[in-house]
Amino acid sequence: MKINQLLNAKELKVVHKYLPNLDLTVDLTDDGLADFEEQLDNAYINHEFTNEEINDIGRQLEPIVDKLAES
Repeated sequence: MKINQLLNAKELKVVHKYLPNLDLTVDLTDDGLADFEEQLDNAYINHEFTNEEINDIGRQLEPIVDKLAES
C-alpha cells in the first residue's frame, strides 16, 4: 500500500504542508516508512517540536504517524 492510499485528503494536506518534498506514492514498506519517519523528524526539528511539549504541528502529525505505523 502507498502512503497516499492510506491517508485521507485532510491527512495528506497536513503531510504536504510540513513535508512538501515527500513522495506520497512510495510503497509503505519498512524502507518507505523509515524514509517518512526521517523526514518527519526533520520537520519536527525545523518547527521546534520536542517530545517534552506537543505543539500544534505535533498534534496534527502524531495521529498520522501512528496510522502509518499501524498499517
